[in-house]
Formats: sequence, C-alpha cells, structure tokens
Amino acid sequence: MATEKEATFAHCNRCLGRTRHTILEKQQRLVGEDYAPEVYTYEMCTCDGCENVTFRVVYSNSDDRDEFGNPNETETYYPPAISRRQPDWVSELCCIISKRRDVRAVYLEYILRYS
Repeated sequence: MATEKEATFAHCNRCLGRTRHTILEKQQRLVGEDYAPEVYTYEMCTCDGCENVTFRVVYSNSDDRDEFGNPNETETYYPPAISRRQPDWVSELCCIISKRRDVRAVYLEYILRYS
C-alpha cells in the first residue's frame, strides 16, 4: 500500500503564486536547546499544477509567536520566488548584445531581485 505524501501550499515560479505542492522530501533541524530553540525545516516540493520543483527552507523560533500563539514562520525559496515571468524579449537580448553579456547578466539579476 502506497503512503500518502504530505501536501503544503508554497510559491511556484511557473504558476506565479501560492499553489498546492507535494513534499517529496522533508528534514528538520533543531538549533540550540536553550530557552528558545530555532527550527529549520528543509523541503523539496513539486507543484501539483505544473510539476515545477522547488526547495524551501522554513524557519521558526519557539519564542516568536503571533497573537493566537502560532509560531511565525519565515519561508525562503530556491530558486528565489518571483512575482512575474521573465519577458520573452529577454532571451532575444543575448543575440542583440552578444558581445555585452555582462549587461544581460546585470539586467537579469535586477529583474530577479526586484520583481
């Protein structure tokens, strides 16, 4: 009998939003056994809509809670979460400025960082 994989909602760069993901692999690491230990959860997820694979790190601190007592979690995605697709003309940019790849690299970094 096959075991059911755990599901979660996470950001998908292909679907451009929070979608249902299946967790393929999950590991937790507890850092510090003092008063307020930190918990790092590492997840390899696949989008149930488009099957895009992403790696997510969820950080929480037992001392940092919301008004309902739930832990505040910080999510970090690899590759980083984006809010819009790369324009089609960006791929043509390489042909236009083939001798100036550094300009294309700077532009792509700007788009990914500030999107």
